[in-house]
Amino acid sequence: MKNYDVIIIGGGLAGLTASIYLAREGKSVLIVEKGKELGGRANTLNKNGLKFNLGPHGLFQKGAAIRILKELGIHPNGKVADISGYAVYKNKLGKLPFSFTSFLFSNSLTWKGKKEFMHFMSLIQKADLQLFYNISFTDWVNKQFQDEKMKRLLLAFGRLVTYSNDLSSLSVSTVLKLSQAGKVIYIDGGWNSIVNALQTKARQLGVEIETNKNVKMIDHDQIVKSISLSDGTEIKANSVLVTSSPKELYSMVKNADKTSVREFNKLIAVRAACLDIALKNLPNPSCNFALGIDEPLYYSNHSHSAYLSDHGEHVIHLVKYQSIAEVNDPKHDKTELLDLLDRLQPGWNKEVVYQRFLPNIIVANSLPTIENGGLEARPSPIVSDIKGLFIAGDWVGQEGALANASLASAKQAAICILRSNHS
Repeated sequence: MKNYDVIIIGGGLAGLTASIYLAREGKSVLIVEKGKELGGRANTLNKNGLKFNLGPHGLFQKGAAIRILKELGIHPNGKVADISGYAVYKNKLGKLPFSFTSFLFSNSLTWKGKKEFMHFMSLIQKADLQLFYNISFTDWVNKQFQDEKMKRLLLAFGRLVTYSNDLSSLSVSTVLKLSQAGKVIYIDGGWNSIVNALQTKARQLGVEIETNKNVKMIDHDQIVKSISLSDGTEIKANSVLVTSSPKELYSMVKNADKTSVREFNKLIAVRAACLDIALKNLPNPSCNFALGIDEPLYYSNHSHSAYLSDHGEHVIHLVKYQSIAEVNDPKHDKTELLDLLDRLQPGWNKEVVYQRFLPNIIVANSLPTIENGGLEARPSPIVSDIKGLFIAGDWVGQEGALANASLASAKQAAICILRSNHS
């Protein structure tokens, strides 16, 4: 039976990132991935030259993900997304005042609303976030701002940066922190370009990768011993890093109910309904971004900023942000997204090249709610009561969300493993 310094369960962004940091220090590393391909939610479908991410994906300019990728020698190509597009309010289209110019000349906000908007934008950079840890973002917006359209706009902005419709459960601190990650970059070739670059670097460093392998159990006696695959194979390891979802981690760990891992099984994933579509031509070429002001809806032509088509088609993502408390209705959600597309691109159905509807996609594995302690209370990469067991992913660590959290926790987990005598 082969023995590895570290086995990493999950070949997504977190698993690949951690493997590189570990292999650089001479550790023998095995990645075990349950799917046919690496990447997880960073996978990109190539459909006849069209590159579709699993819903909208963006890399934040000031976030941990792009900083860590640069540390690893990976420099994704792409352009900053232009979000000075349309506001959809009461079934009417107006201009989003998210750029300075459109803000100054916006007719949709009163002068009072514009002053409040400027105040909010200054808070993103200057606020003492410790004052806002336990204050609901929705409650704060409703109490601190007077202009009704301004309130709606700020809540839409909150949904945009958190990818969720749970702003009443999120603190002002959390929303402002996530806002500080800066502008979004859409990536040329889709996120598979990042996955492929990470995989190439990992293999060059000697990381072994096994796909189509399901982990049945992580065996331990308060000290990690080995993992068992569903085909009966057992593999020994000094350390195991799990980058899967909290519920998958719970299902893998032997006697999980008797360990701290049982708490992770209570976490609820953030989900969204996504419509990914490619159009030959845009009926309304000026519309490349839109945000629902009174509805939790999003629209963006990602190919306006990134190379995502070999033949000049437009790759568009539409999303309905969902709440962790609601039970989604896929048929109704799809109708809402199609109605939005009708408003923004009338006659679009004559230009369709390809489309797919993802009714219940996981956006993030947990929501950093006030009740759960926010970003500051997310678990560390060290599972304290099982020596040699570590975790990483978008629900681990205190830094950022989505890919930012995944890569930041992956790096932190690798550092913890390297410092551990067990590895």
